[in-house]
Amino acid sequence: MNNTILSSRIKNIILILCEQKSFITIREIAEKLNVSTKTITRELMKIDKLLSSYNVALDKKQGVGIALKCSKKTIAKIKTAFISAPEQLIYQPQERYSFLTARLLQNQQPIKLFELASELNVAESTISTDLDKLEKWFISHELSLIRKPGLGVYVSGSEKNIRKAILHYIYENINETDLIEILHDTLSNGPTEKSSLITSSQRLLHLVDTQIIYKLETVIHHVEAAARFKLSDNAYAGLLIHLALAIQRMRQNEKITFDDKFFKEISNKHEFSISKQLAQEIEKVFDINIPDAEIGYIAMHLMGTRNQYYTGSTTFIPNFQLVQIAKKIIKIAQIETGQLLDNNEKLLIGLVNHLGPSISRLQMGMEIRNPLLNDIKKEYASLMDVSKICCNVLHSIVKGPIPESEIAYIAMHLGAALENITLKPNDKYHAAIACPTGLGSSKLLASRIKHEFPNIQIIDIISALRLTSNAEVNTQIDFIISTVPIPNAEIPVITVNPLLKNTDITTINTFLTNFKRKTKKKLTVAKKSLSFKEQLLHLIYYQKAILNILDNFIFLNINNITSINDIINVISTNIHDVKASPNIITKDLTAREDYGHTVLQKQKIILLHCRSSVESAHFAIIRFNDSTLELESDCHTKFIAAVVMIIPHHCTPELPETMGSITEALIENWLLSSTIANNNKTEIKYTLENILKNFLKEKINTLIN
Repeated sequence: MNNTILSSRIKNIILILCEQKSFITIREIAEKLNVSTKTITRELMKIDKLLSSYNVALDKKQGVGIALKCSKKTIAKIKTAFISAPEQLIYQPQERYSFLTARLLQNQQPIKLFELASELNVAESTISTDLDKLEKWFISHELSLIRKPGLGVYVSGSEKNIRKAILHYIYENINETDLIEILHDTLSNGPTEKSSLITSSQRLLHLVDTQIIYKLETVIHHVEAAARFKLSDNAYAGLLIHLALAIQRMRQNEKITFDDKFFKEISNKHEFSISKQLAQEIEKVFDINIPDAEIGYIAMHLMGTRNQYYTGSTTFIPNFQLVQIAKKIIKIAQIETGQLLDNNEKLLIGLVNHLGPSISRLQMGMEIRNPLLNDIKKEYASLMDVSKICCNVLHSIVKGPIPESEIAYIAMHLGAALENITLKPNDKYHAAIACPTGLGSSKLLASRIKHEFPNIQIIDIISALRLTSNAEVNTQIDFIISTVPIPNAEIPVITVNPLLKNTDITTINTFLTNFKRKTKKKLTVAKKSLSFKEQLLHLIYYQKAILNILDNFIFLNINNITSINDIINVISTNIHDVKASPNIITKDLTAREDYGHTVLQKQKIILLHCRSSVESAHFAIIRFNDSTLELESDCHTKFIAAVVMIIPHHCTPELPETMGSITEALIENWLLSSTIANNNKTEIKYTLENILKNFLKEKINTLIN
């Protein structure tokens, strides 16, 4: 046989015929190749000519089928020749749909059918049929597919809907985990010559320019460092795609428009100021002008970010209202499941952090994507039913139906809380969770791990995309359990599904069987039995400590904070204590800071604390208004606030323990750090009261058996 290039379809038909010991019908061949019988009949005429060079003819029998009429030796010769023959790419129907969707979304100029037919190597009638099938998809995204004879086909609709459709198309063709992996490779290896995000199984067909993405990474990192926010992996990847798409559309002179009333409302949000900083950096790097509407569009994206790291989030609903909504959801879930949930602070915090951006997205008409939706529906069907009932609370708030994807997110939070009820902690192995999904999914995975593996203690949740920034964790953990692959990690990584399926449990068991390390010693402390009177006395001291903290709470917005000494001077002059003068407080705080600063890097908060000759405890929050403080000893973090805790030299142990509960909340309770960053004194004190209330509940449960 010569080196004639064949279509893959013709090649496959011939090889199917070579494998047959008897006749096969045209319909059977068509079903094998997922094409019509007419297509096979048309190709058989070409096959007849090709086989004539081997002196072979097709044996066709009416009502029976077709077969090769030749010896086994000749069939073997034909098979060998055609297996190695070069072939011309033939797109399958689904591949054609993806290609056409991407091609039409890329450019709103009319494209002639013969041009598309030529690119896909099919007839114009096939393209026309494909477009008929695609029309519903475009309509579902509020776009029109316009076909004009002699002119061609194009997409018509608002720029906002076109961008939403492009983003939806990307996430339809590649899940968030794969997208993060592709971005990780892109950012590690540098931009490719061809501007596209393409894998062998998922074609994004030049919708996102990787050279733009490569430059944007620097822009985002720079603004992250300068502003009051840090993004999780999912939010980071989403923002990269969002900005890259916006830049490409602006370069094509495609402009987005904004409702004036909505723009005015969104321009007062914290995210809008971050968006302005991003826009200014983008203008410098890409030499383009970014109008206000585009800045508003970026702000909308940030406001809809579901994120455990981003502490700058603001929503259309105040935090105290979000707490009330979350409590209603928990109350309904408790009734439906029969499990005690209303004293679960972690569930409350998780729901509040989740509901803020989710409600914002729904109110702004943005899509809620949940890559785990199908898995949750399949494996947690009963929990989905409970969550659907709980989500009735949201109907009156968002003024519309609640999508299944959001119901599934609420189910994930409830699932994590229900798993925690039966936890049996054990610290035989130390592990970290690397999870780019929202807080609900990472907590759900951590809970599943603890439930299935009592000998694994989860000590941290870290970033999979930016693992190097968590290098200090490596010295404390034995291995990482991750929902995405982490190439070149310094310690072992086990990749699992966030829902921890049976295959994942087997994988972890196999890993632990082969994993060797020295078991750490554990210390157990015997609990002292207290009389009822002693229990009551402890509770009285806890209540006094809480009242002391709330009565002496101070919140300040201060300009021009440039050093720790500035913070100490400000707080010393604002504390009015009967026993301790400002000079004494300054001296005691300075003496404590001489031992080193206490910093919460993720929260971007500095913690100042000391014992002093004060009469009572003092708790203060100083927010650095219009500026951020950068310590010389911690040049990678720009802090946004200081939390100051001062207790008397001589006090009951309940006071420092109560104050310590706030420190713990600062580390674990993202609601508190977010409220400190963005809200007023009333809302901050409300959040503080809830933390202390939950702390007191725990003490009552612990002491009064």
